Parts: sequence; structure tokens; C-alpha cells
Amino acid sequence: MTPEQVSTMLTTRIDPTKSKIAVNGMIRTKKGVIVNCETQKDSETLTTLIQDMMGECLHGSEVKGGLPRIVLKKVDKNLDKDVLLERVVTCNEDIGKELGGNEAFKMSLKEKYRVGGRGSNPYVDVVYEVKAATRKLMVGKRISLGWSGAEVLDHFSLLQCYRCWNIGHRSVDCKSKEPVCGYCAEEGHRNTKCRNNGVGRCALCISINKTRRDKFDTRHDVRDAECGAYTSMWHSQRSRIDYGD
Repeated sequence: MTPEQVSTMLTTRIDPTKSKIAVNGMIRTKKGVIVNCETQKDSETLTTLIQDMMGECLHGSEVKGGLPRIVLKKVDKNLDKDVLLERVVTCNEDIGKELGGNEAFKMSLKEKYRVGGRGSNPYVDVVYEVKAATRKLMVGKRISLGWSGAEVLDHFSLLQCYRCWNIGHRSVDCKSKEPVCGYCAEEGHRNTKCRNNGVGRCALCISINKTRRDKFDTRHDVRDAECGAYTSMWHSQRSRIDYGD
């Protein structure tokens, strides 16, 4: 069964409103879907419903907390993945000692992606997924990379589509036939061509309100820094990260 089929089965057979489950969103993965619930109780209720109603073809379980991410700021973009990893480890052996040696240090770092470095910009920000213990030893420090160094900061972000404005997929993977305006939430045009002069309407809050008990105020641009739906999902997903606290 494809992730799309799983998603369709869930949304047609389970009504979060009637079941009194607060759902913040749904994310498709390669093997299925992840449903972001508001509380532990909501997650347990949904898991039970899946087992009772669709246990013959679907298996529902809680996703354990993910690993934290850090970002190395302003790294030479010419340093490839392997060379950079080697420098991080060998030039900062004091961190390795705290983790049980350089090999353990290396195994605790996994490069996820890079940002920047376009055109004449010589630098990139490099995002790593790390173990909780590694994060504690690196965040807030400036590590050595040989003849240069890099500031290490915490990194957490939500994957948001800039076509439909929902959370959990990229614009290139969006299934929406028409773009959704970031200002008025109407389909068929983008915010740069919006002719509506009234109060903005948030496409994300409108979408999330369809599956929540508590309704978010929709009277704002979807990119508003105080967007209720985005803020709620940001805190909800961040709380699932294993920071080792």
C-alpha cells in the first residue's frame, strides 16, 4: 500500500472531529504516513482506532522522539562531506574524548543538507543530525576546522510547502493542482499577484482548523510570525525531539 493510499484510507474512515482527536497535520514518508497529534492522549486514541478499524491492513504505532540537529555556520563550500566530517572530528578531539573517542564522535554525526553557497558566496551552513550528548558538547561553541572555524547553533525547522502552505512536504512534491495565495488563501494565484485588499486569511490555519477541536484565528497572512497553527505545530514537533534532558 502506498503512502497516498494510506493517507486516503485514514482520512475517509476516521473523522478526527467526531473522535475528538486533535490532529496538527499529516506527513507522508516513504513507508507510510506520520500523523502529528496535539497530545499523548490523542496519539493513543488514534492508534487504537487504527488497530480497531483497519488492523487487517494498517499498523499504527507511536513514533519515538527524533534526534536533534545542529548547524555549522559559514563553512567553506568547497569542503565536501567526508573531508568536513574528518576535520570536525580530528580538529576537536576534546569533544571526542567526552564521547568515548574519535570514532564514537564521528558515528554521532550525520550530515543532512547544506544551505547557501550560491554564486559568489563562498560559504554554506551545514546541518547535522546528532546524538543528544554530542549536541550538548557542541552547541554554543566555535569549533576548529583547521585553518578556519565554525559557530555551532541549535537547528530546528518545519518543512512547509510554499504552494499550498501545509506542513510536511516540499513545493516540488505538492499534490495541489493550483497554487494557494499566502495572503487571502484563495486558489489560483500567488500572494505576489493578489488583488485582495482586505484582512488576510491564513491557508494553514484554515486547513488545520478542519481537524482540530480548538480553532485558530485565520485572520492573518500565512507568513505571519505569530500564526497560531504554525506556532502550535512548531512546539508540538520540537517537543518530540530527544534532547536528552
